[in-house]
Amino acid sequence: MRTILKLSMLCMTLFISCSSVKNVYLENDRYFITVKDAKWKLSIPKYNFTLVDDNTNDGDAYYLFDDNKNELIIVFDIEKLEKRKDAIDCREDFVNNPTGAPFFEISKKFLRYEIGEASCLEYYVSKYEGQEINQNTITAVFAKDMYSIRVHVSKTSFQKEYREKMLDIVRSISFSDKVKQ
Repeated sequence: MRTILKLSMLCMTLFISCSSVKNVYLENDRYFITVKDAKWKLSIPKYNFTLVDDNTNDGDAYYLFDDNKNELIIVFDIEKLEKRKDAIDCREDFVNNPTGAPFFEISKKFLRYEIGEASCLEYYVSKYEGQEINQNTITAVFAKDMYSIRVHVSKTSFQKEYREKMLDIVRSISFSDKVKQ
């Protein structure tokens, strides 16, 4: 009986530890982000960011990181694709259907460019609902193994010298294979 009890406890411990694999974790001053069925994980330096919101369901995910000190936010929107697309196609899908991006519709000027594997869209909003916000957003879109990964880097109280920092954040994003547990 004791052997069965010990074996049951061991199985329960293994089950709990396996089911608690995190989709976001911090290691060696880098955040690692993934979704359950993806073969990849992306990483980004910690900088001054703190994870403030995360939501995952059915292979899609949303992660919000905040840097209050520098008035920067990063949002990761990860979406399972129904058919294979490249980063430019995924970016243009976002341009044509900007759900969850209220400032996007206000902006009048968009820059489109590529940085490495990312297809980027950049836009600026000076006012929102009558309030001065001076927000610049760079949306970097990646396409990996049937996933669209949109990374929104936004800065309020934006001044031109911050643009290079925002671009550095996009350049610092890297992908690697998940290690099977």
